[in-house]
This record gives sequence, structure tokens and C-alpha cells, in this order.
Amino acid sequence: MRFEQLEYFLSVVDEKSINKAANKLFISQSTISDALNKLEEEIGAKLLQRSHLGVTTTPEGKLFYETATDILEKLNKYKDTISSASDSQNMAFKLFITPEMLDSVVPEFMEYLSYNNPKLKLACRVGDFIDGIQAVIDDNVDLSLILIHQAILNHPEIQQLIEKNNLVIEEITQTKVMITVSRKSSLAKKETVSIYEILQYPVVFYKTDLSTLWHERAFESYGKLNIEFVGGNWELCDRYTSLHDNVYGFTSKSSSLRFRENKQVKLKEDIFYSTILVYRDKLYIDEKIKTVLRSLCNKHLSD
Repeated sequence: MRFEQLEYFLSVVDEKSINKAANKLFISQSTISDALNKLEEEIGAKLLQRSHLGVTTTPEGKLFYETATDILEKLNKYKDTISSASDSQNMAFKLFITPEMLDSVVPEFMEYLSYNNPKLKLACRVGDFIDGIQAVIDDNVDLSLILIHQAILNHPEIQQLIEKNNLVIEEITQTKVMITVSRKSSLAKKETVSIYEILQYPVVFYKTDLSTLWHERAFESYGKLNIEFVGGNWELCDRYTSLHDNVYGFTSKSSSLRFRENKQVKLKEDIFYSTILVYRDKLYIDEKIKTVLRSLCNKHLSD
């Protein structure tokens, strides 16, 4: 029996719904259902039943609810004692993200922390994927959540960097590469465009010089990128695109448009970004935190 099973059980009883409990805990319904089935097998009794009132306890479930509540209350008291002794209320979870996460994943992750672990503060850094990998290598963050071109992720030099520094790379989702253009652009009139077609136009990058080099390598099989502008600020690049009808930028459907003058256009080719978690092999990171981040990425960053 695991403490998570007790937490899931109590939440389902309190919410009278597996679906509501799953949303509250930021996990899937199947995860809760599997955990409860195993719990009933271990206890040797049916604890829950469905009715027109929702999910309710059986007589055995009612008794077990009191026991589970008592166990978790004692556990939380113990945690509070240890927390006070180690002054953990001042601890922060250091997360690195690429800008695509700012308007989707981060707000909901902050909501999860405030509800489930209010003493743990979120320290968030934003940059491009190269910055994110380096931040983990330098131990400046606990974990990086990155959107990266698949061709870059699979490049031998990146793989060597990962192996040399004992990094764990966990791929969560894939999302198709799109472009963003000014609504005044001739490309904005199309539903889809070919990569060979857009290579005739200048491109705008929210990237450092190093990561721009990597993107050039990623697209070299299609042709040479004509780079007009490289900016270190996400909004600056979007604004530049909105003011010039002959340029484009790479994006994904998960990235929100910051200016109504811009439009996202799909590529005909299947070119993908991967959303990945990057962390140290030997660094302990609460599995619940990783589970929540996986869930939010699947919700916001997958096709």
C-alpha cells in the first residue's frame, strides 16, 4: 500500500467523483482507477460504489476512510516537523522553461504548487533550449522543460553532451512545427505552406547565436535559412514579424499569438518539436512534480 493510494481514495470520496478528483490532483482518471483497484485488492474489500449520487463509500469504505484520514494526518504532522527543522519553507523548486510554456504550463503548475505544496516556491527561468540544457549541467536549476526541434535533439553532438553530463532526457510530447507571419503577408492567405516555399523568405528567431546555428543544421536538408533578425526577447520577435510582411518565424500551435496582427500557418511537411524534461541522473525530483508537468505538457503542447 502506498500513501498516494490513500490520497486518491480520500479525494474521490470528498469529491464524489473520480473525474473531479483527477482534475484536482492533476493526474489521469485511469491512474486513480488503477490505484483504487489495487487498494481494494490489498485491503480485500470493496471500498467504493457508484450511484445516482456519484461515487460513495461502502460500509467497509466508510471505516477505511477514517483510518486513511488518521494515517495521512499523522504523516503530514511528521512532514511538518521535519519541514520546520530543516527550514524547508524557504526552499524553491528551480524550473527552466522555453517561452512556449509561459502562458499555458506555468500558470497551472503554479496553481498546483499553491494548492498541494504551498511552502515550496517556484523559481522560474526562461530562455532557449541551449540555455535550458546548460542550466541543468551547471546545477542552476532542478529541472528544465524544453521545446526542441527533433533533429537537434537527435544530433550526435547534443547526444554526446547529454551522455557526458549524465543527463536524463524524457520526451513527453510531440507537436508540429508551424510558422507565424504578419496577416499582411502573402503566406497568411494560405492554410498550409511548404518548407521549400518559406525558405525564399527571411526568418526571425527568438534564439541565441548558438541555437540559431543549431536550427540552421536542423533545416539544412531542405535548404539554407535566410536569417534576418535574431532577438533575445519573445515579444520583440513577434512584434518584428507583425511589422514586416515579408518575414516569418518558427512556432507551434501551443505558442500563443501575442499580437493580433500575426497568424499561424501550418507546414505541409511533418516536422516536429519535442517537449522534453531534462534533469540530473542522480538528482532526486519528486515524482508528483514530474507527473504534473507531464500532464500539463500533454494538455497544452501535443498535437
